[in-house]
Amino acid sequence: MTSMSVTPAARRSAHRLSAPSIILPIAILLILLRMPEILTAGRFWAEEGKIYFHDALLGSWFDALLAPRMGYFSAWNKLAALAAAAVPLEYAPLVTAYAALAVQLAVLWLALRSDAFPQPFGPALAAAVILFAQPSGEIWLNTINSQFFLALGAALLLVTSPAALSPSLRLGFLALAGTTGPVTAFLAPLFLWRAMRDPRRLFLAEAALVSLCALVQAWLVLDGLGGGARPAGFDPWALLATIGIKQLALPFLGPWSFGAATRLVAGGGAEQVAVVATMGLLGIAVILALLAHPVARLLGIAAAGTAVLSIAGALTSDPWTTVPPLAHGRYGYLPNALIGLGLVTVVLARGVAPWRRAAGGVLLAAFLVHGIQAWPNRAWIQSGPDWRVELARWRADASREALEIWPPGWTMTLPRSPETR
Repeated sequence: MTSMSVTPAARRSAHRLSAPSIILPIAILLILLRMPEILTAGRFWAEEGKIYFHDALLGSWFDALLAPRMGYFSAWNKLAALAAAAVPLEYAPLVTAYAALAVQLAVLWLALRSDAFPQPFGPALAAAVILFAQPSGEIWLNTINSQFFLALGAALLLVTSPAALSPSLRLGFLALAGTTGPVTAFLAPLFLWRAMRDPRRLFLAEAALVSLCALVQAWLVLDGLGGGARPAGFDPWALLATIGIKQLALPFLGPWSFGAATRLVAGGGAEQVAVVATMGLLGIAVILALLAHPVARLLGIAAAGTAVLSIAGALTSDPWTTVPPLAHGRYGYLPNALIGLGLVTVVLARGVAPWRRAAGGVLLAAFLVHGIQAWPNRAWIQSGPDWRVELARWRADASREALEIWPPGWTMTLPRSPETR
């Protein structure tokens, strides 16, 4: 008689195969419900329209594809803008919105296929972390900030075994992530460290690919800084305050973070000490929880590295303006998502001390509760004009070249030409 029993390995494989088909449709629905007009009417977000689409529509395709912009190279922005330039103007921002959606869904799919998050609840919790990590408004469904989701996907590949995903898919994703902005470059030391500890061919190839992309992006960023393309200031205390508010207070204490930021910037000495002490204790709790599991440790190190490097690079001539939770929020999402994913592994992994698992559970619950509470708040995503209304006004007024785009205060120009009729 043939045995009908299913081995544990087969059951785990079946779970991995079914998780995307079950959870991805739910994620798509949640993304659509958060702000449906982005995917029904379309929008250009900041440099997405002002620089990349403008280049693709009115410049040469060669320059639009290969010339660096904003002090670095961003392949996905360029490809999406070129695709948008190939359709009627009314539909152009829909192309970039769906290109950004494709990246977000690809990262969710990687998390669902990864074996880093134990079954049966790990994939769903990982997807929830990616969806609800704060602050996500500034990076939501726009290709300008797809680089943060791509870097998150690269970090997922750091903790995903070779058996879970094909080598060609892994290398292709890393090539896109590494050539789309400088954020994935911050993970290059971790890819090199993993390759030295485990010098199998795939890990060596991934380390070489990410490192090569990092060198190119670093050269472009340094060249841009030398030319004054990205002026900045630096204050170590402002850096620490920003990390404390964005990576500790906001995800785990929610609304308290807004008042805490105000007290750090303009409060009295006693108020500042109280805020620093609170964040210090919270930071110790997060570190102790993440130290409980090797995957969580690696994700925690990735979170710390991306937080320090990205926020340090974001500091302006007045660095204290970055402290409020939602100010320059794009730099807070990636480290927070990595911390949240690390907590998922701690809560679900076997062999973790009960007290560490309990601490991780409390932190993860706070992380998700505050993220879900902030989810419907449209201020996180900001607002902007209807693209087709703006386009109609532009066509009706022969003297008008600028169109308003998202977020408020941003415009893009469309000179009169055969391409824009």
